[in-house]
Amino acid sequence: MRVWGEMYNFSMSLMSLEHGWANISIRDDVSSDTYMVSYVGPDALAGIVDTAIRLSRGQDSEIIFFLEPEKIPCWVKAQEDGTFLLSVQGLSFRGSSRRYIRQVLKMFDQYMHTYGESEYVKQWHHPYPSGKLEMLRMLLHSE
Repeated sequence: MRVWGEMYNFSMSLMSLEHGWANISIRDDVSSDTYMVSYVGPDALAGIVDTAIRLSRGQDSEIIFFLEPEKIPCWVKAQEDGTFLLSVQGLSFRGSSRRYIRQVLKMFDQYMHTYGESEYVKQWHHPYPSGKLEMLRMLLHSE
């Protein structure tokens, strides 16, 4: 049986991370955009992991992307059918909650494999969210 959200080929990628700025690409079959996010304020990258954890529990979330001085809210709404709706700057992205979680893990795993934790901390000025990522992995495998 095909899950409704799988018809949307959702992906999220960390395109670059340097000098306190992260370029995050978000896309599905309908929408696509890249967001440049600042390290200032709450840790937006750890917020993405927190959102995936909450989504695994069927809970809604909000992440604030700081673009100095602008703040952009990013809403992630869990749907009853195991999908999500992500809304940011008038665009909406959809997919299965499981795919969102896998994309978040893939994004952080690729960065860690290529650059390592010390480079993450140097470029992002926040600690690498290893504990949250481990929790997310456990939640994914417990489904």
